[in-house]
Amino acid sequence: MHFILETILFILDMNVIFIKAAFKWIWPKTRKSIAGEVCLITGAARGIGRMLALEFAKKEANLVLWDINSKGLEETALLVSEFGVKVYCDCVDISSRENVYKAADKVRRTVGDVSILVNNAGIVYSKDFFELTDEEVMNTFNVNTLSNFWTCRAFLPAMMEKDRGHVISVASTLGFLAAPGVTDYVSSKHAVVGFHNSLAFDLIKRRNYGIKTTLICPHLVKTEMFDDLAPQRYPPPLDAEYCVATIMDAVLSDKPHLTMPRFMYFLHWLTTLLPHEAMVRAQFHYGTFDLMEDVGEIKKKNF
Repeated sequence: MHFILETILFILDMNVIFIKAAFKWIWPKTRKSIAGEVCLITGAARGIGRMLALEFAKKEANLVLWDINSKGLEETALLVSEFGVKVYCDCVDISSRENVYKAADKVRRTVGDVSILVNNAGIVYSKDFFELTDEEVMNTFNVNTLSNFWTCRAFLPAMMEKDRGHVISVASTLGFLAAPGVTDYVSSKHAVVGFHNSLAFDLIKRRNYGIKTTLICPHLVKTEMFDDLAPQRYPPPLDAEYCVATIMDAVLSDKPHLTMPRFMYFLHWLTTLLPHEAMVRAQFHYGTFDLMEDVGEIKKKNF
């Protein structure tokens, strides 16, 4: 009898949740203010990291910028400072746990507690599995995945003590799909998705409801790295400005999960239903088997 009653209550509870979600879709949530917050962004020297830094500065957040590229970091800091916010930069190799912890101590002493953490830094080698070196595989996971553990361990305790803050993880649609030629990258981004979702549940279990989490899973973004991709590729790379604006909207509205473009949600669902052979044919049809080879050639030419 108890089981039947609990099942009925569970179904009613789920219906209420779906109704609330429908209302949020029709009447979007008010965007929060982040003025005066301390926002740390990894991988801020160029690309999406730099563009996010500019958007956070426009919203009057004070910035802590990390990257291994000191020249690019200085350029980002110069652009951001034009908005009149405080900017602290540090050249940090986030592949090293020790470096992350040392740099985090410097941030706490110099700036204070970080209240918005954007784990954005990432690398991709675009190599066939048998061409990857052991060192490249380790570096991919150190930068793309394990660094998220170290930054969260460094900055989450202060957020938990105050029960307020926001953790943003920039993953990829390859965090729930797959493609040839990027076994290390795909594996690392799958791990980021799993890490982020588990961390979000850990915070809820601890009743830290004031700490928000947002998982970002974009398709290829049209930055300087992908400008030369063949135009017939489908889906084409996302416009960088659109991507960053959508990410900021998700963060300011405390959206838990954002995938771009939207039909990737449907594609993910299809992968659980379609026969394996159908997925292989789809990879050939849309040129995925050649795509990462093209990316690798572009990187060799431009970087």
